[in-house]
Amino acid sequence: MVVSVCKIEILLYSRSLKEKRRVIKSLLAQIRSRKNVSAAEVGLQDKFDFSIVGLSSVSDNRKVSESIIDQTIRVIENSKFEFEIIKIEREVALGI
Repeated sequence: MVVSVCKIEILLYSRSLKEKRRVIKSLLAQIRSRKNVSAAEVGLQDKFDFSIVGLSSVSDNRKVSESIIDQTIRVIENSKFEFEIIKIEREVALGI
């Protein structure tokens, strides 16, 4: 089993927590509808201009798992929402 995990730090051009939550909620829904990954806001929930989004993919093949994360990152980069990706951290765990 291979688990690929990705943490994406995002700078949002929002003016309120309400606006940020709308953007993040829509972005996560878009990710989930297009790719078979787990996605959630995992940090900086109380900041209106920053967010950390976490992604994970499980597969029996490392290349497949990493490819799914790569494709998901491209979906985020090509999203219609206005934000800037600050940092992307990736990790792969090989297990059972």
